[in-house]
Amino acid sequence: EVGPGTPSGQLAQIIQKLEKPLQKINPDIVLVPGDTRSALGAALCANRLGMKVAHVEAVARSMEFDMEEEVNRRLIDHCSNLLFAPTLNCYKNLKKESVLGSTYLTGDTMYDVFLEFKKMLNLTKSGSGKYVLMTLHRRDNIQNYQKIKKILKLAKQISAKGWDVLFPIHPHTQKQIKSFGLSLNGINTINPVKYSEMLKLLCDANLLITDSGGLQKEAYWLNTPCITLRKSTEWVETLDGKHNILLSRITESSMNIIMNILRQNQI
Repeated sequence: EVGPGTPSGQLAQIIQKLEKPLQKINPDIVLVPGDTRSALGAALCANRLGMKVAHVEAVARSMEFDMEEEVNRRLIDHCSNLLFAPTLNCYKNLKKESVLGSTYLTGDTMYDVFLEFKKMLNLTKSGSGKYVLMTLHRRDNIQNYQKIKKILKLAKQISAKGWDVLFPIHPHTQKQIKSFGLSLNGINTINPVKYSEMLKLLCDANLLITDSGGLQKEAYWLNTPCITLRKSTEWVETLDGKHNILLSRITESSMNIIMNILRQNQI
């Protein structure tokens, strides 16, 4: 029942509204996954109530201080009793930061979920697609007029080259684009899709353009090339072998980079 509001206002509501339910349940441990505002609120509330906190997906680091998720996970990590690192790189970060809780290298729960769905959906590349999948939701991209304008222009250029640009559009992203008076003509916008449908789209896509951390990993696991519209990534493993390329600024050479990937990976 936390409604719209400022980030600090929502965080305060989350902490306040969780207090009574947690006291009523009185759990042995509160398991907090990820790096959302809700996760931070839960960790802080449980910690202040004297309850043990365990963090799943601990110490993923992008080193982007202006990104909310980066600050969230740092705060969660440093008030957690148990920290479960999904990758060796994350585990090394834990050791560097000298967190007070106990640390464990456990692997990635997202990969466990992915493998279940891959088997259930029988995900294999059909060879029938000729499209680029695009998602955008981070404030750094969608609240900057010049940046979102350049991203949309790039998508339209890809479309003009004969590649369908499929864009499951987040409601907040759509609202922001509309407020800037920018056009989505030439881009195939669709409503947000459920997880299984997103995996199907990602499997057959010739390229993913995104600012999502989770989709970077899923593209890597599906062997779908990825362009990440950020200056860094928490999942540095995806950068090996150029499976994932960071593109923090849209320049004149950006289209060449994308077309080279599309030509090399045309199914």
